Amino acid sequence: MRFIHMSDLHLGIAFDKRSQTKTSFKSRSLEITERFFECLTLAKEENLDALFITGDLFVHPHVPMRFVEQVFTALGALPFPVFVTIGNHDDFLHNKAYQSIRSIANLYYFDHTHSHHYVNGFHVYGFSTASFSEEKLREINTRLDTSNINFLCLHGEVFNPNDDHYLTSLNTLKSLNFDYIALGHIHKHQFLTEKIAYAGNLEPFDFSEVTDKGFILGSLKPLKTKFVKTNKRHYHTVTLTLDENDDAHRLKTALDQALTPAQKTSDFIRLILQGTRHPDLPIDEPLIEYLAQELYYLEVIDQTRLDYNLTALKDQYQGTIIETVISHHEHDPQSLEALHKALEVLLKSEVMGRDH
Repeated sequence: MRFIHMSDLHLGIAFDKRSQTKTSFKSRSLEITERFFECLTLAKEENLDALFITGDLFVHPHVPMRFVEQVFTALGALPFPVFVTIGNHDDFLHNKAYQSIRSIANLYYFDHTHSHHYVNGFHVYGFSTASFSEEKLREINTRLDTSNINFLCLHGEVFNPNDDHYLTSLNTLKSLNFDYIALGHIHKHQFLTEKIAYAGNLEPFDFSEVTDKGFILGSLKPLKTKFVKTNKRHYHTVTLTLDENDDAHRLKTALDQALTPAQKTSDFIRLILQGTRHPDLPIDEPLIEYLAQELYYLEVIDQTRLDYNLTALKDQYQGTIIETVISHHEHDPQSLEALHKALEVLLKSEVMGRDH
């Protein structure tokens, strides 16, 4: 009995943050869809008996109906049964509008009305996130015939009772008699016990997801499982601390040294700049383009403060608001950060005024 367990595909996800407008970022949703279909091709080659998708196949109800139909048609065309748990993100699949699309042979759902399927000699039990019942789960467990193969598919949290999608405790799951418990909802792949696992997603979605992504390939009996890595790209955060001596060349050299060749050409890089910098080093679009010229994707978060020579500025701008602001705040350590931000605005206004 061979199976694949995958989850949290979030198909239809959009990446539309205004600070992340590079073409490589905009095409990310297409890449994630492509990876899903590539994994279906891999699944065909594994001589499987079942595929388990434990929730959040889609990201939200605004996914086009035609795309939903395309995905279900591809799943139904696989040469083995596919079991789909409806998660919190794709709860819209319960709606009647999707019933005809879902009614494809070879697809089995865990929703408001189905918690058990018997297919090809094995039993698969499960609940959608919205219909989970610990009482019913315990009742099912008491009736399990352990001489058969029994799977359980769930989508939700098992660690944090305060989570909106908390199901039950890990200890409760450990007490059950299923041969394998397939979980979804948490994007980090992890085996909680030998037979209880979160598969995680196939590709990372943002800079909070830094571990490898993929699916679980398993077999019974006896139970044997392994994690299969699938992600094409990673998200990396690099933090550099500047001082007043840094210039664009030194900054680019430091960034290059912090990354491997593969990270430069394939991955999403977030650069966080800290420390102080000389006013002659503006963190602007030309600098970012210079830093990013050899990278697949770069975004920059500027947390630096400018290193001003306050005495020289007072002399240069005698009798102006700039001298007044410096004189009022230069000796108050708690005001220095606010002072530097104010100077940045005032000096920029001064330069723009001269240009006009």
